Amino acid sequence: DQIRLVRCDDRGIYLAWSMLGRFLVAPCGTIDVDAVPGAELSIGSAIIGPAMAALLHQRGHALLHGSAVAVAGQALLFLGAKGAGKSTTAAAMVFAGAQLLNDDVIPFEAGMNMDRRPSIIAGFPLLKLSAEAHARLMPDAMALAPVGGAPAKLRIRTAPVRTGEIPVGMVYILNDRHPEVTTRTLDSMRALTELLPHGYALKFGERALAGAPSERLFRQCSALAQHVPVRSVCLPKGIDARALFAARPIRDPFSA
Repeated sequence: DQIRLVRCDDRGIYLAWSMLGRFLVAPCGTIDVDAVPGAELSIGSAIIGPAMAALLHQRGHALLHGSAVAVAGQALLFLGAKGAGKSTTAAAMVFAGAQLLNDDVIPFEAGMNMDRRPSIIAGFPLLKLSAEAHARLMPDAMALAPVGGAPAKLRIRTAPVRTGEIPVGMVYILNDRHPEVTTRTLDSMRALTELLPHGYALKFGERALAGAPSERLFRQCSALAQHVPVRSVCLPKGIDARALFAARPIRDPFSA
């Protein structure tokens, strides 16, 4: 299910899903859960995903909505609109030899004075994939309870990720439903306009971004656009195209 924001106020950020229940993420660091009967075994994905994102947002972290993998000691980020194939592309990268860092929520830091190389913080090793993507790209990975929604997705557990900060080597903005694979590097101004719509806190409503959080997201995305290559990638829809695309970043992930 999509997040249903009840409200954002001084008590915290309220989230709700019809199939899971209601969540209050308080600034003090607690997450209160009122689960739908029978959903107790499925609420973990909401806690380590949107609820944890709300907590990180309250603690001053800038967040992106996407997936990230590690190649050659650096992070490759995949951003895009809903249905662009962020998680499937990350799974294709893992199949080709990369290590999963994040799926859905990407905490990143670029330095408020833009004086440091942008980096991300690795999250929980869990991917949301279709049954077909799981069978073709990660058949040996553990599949947990399905994620609600239509079509249903499986939660796929991968090997433990590395900890600490990982420098960002490249950002890919994914666009699907194109007849062939094309990539182009964006200039810093265009990159900034492409990055901003993928701020995760946008899911929490206007009040969550009022004042300092909005400024923080803008400054951090500006630093990311200035110091890290950002590429627009057009891909045909489907798993095969993502598997072919994944092969090049694994061979030469940071080439122009």
